[in-house]
Amino acid sequence: MGSSMGNDWFVYVYMFGITAIVLMRLDRLGKQIEAVCAEIRADVARTEEDRQEILDDWKQSRKDAAKDARQFWIFWGVIGVAALIWIAVKHG
Repeated sequence: MGSSMGNDWFVYVYMFGITAIVLMRLDRLGKQIEAVCAEIRADVARTEEDRQEILDDWKQSRKDAAKDARQFWIFWGVIGVAALIWIAVKHG
């Protein structure tokens, strides 16, 4: 029964790892598509001010997305550490 439990955990960790890799790659693809879209919009802008505004908006949205991502990982990191401590205290 102990080895079956170990194999189950391996499968869960493996599936989580594969899912995380796929999601990271999709996120990167999305960022690349957004960059290309902003560049195309800037290229077809009528004036230099419009072009600069489009690029500035894109840069600001990248900064906002990075901030949101940091807050997401900090929140879930704290939750994860709290869960690990709870499990260690409960079973230790």
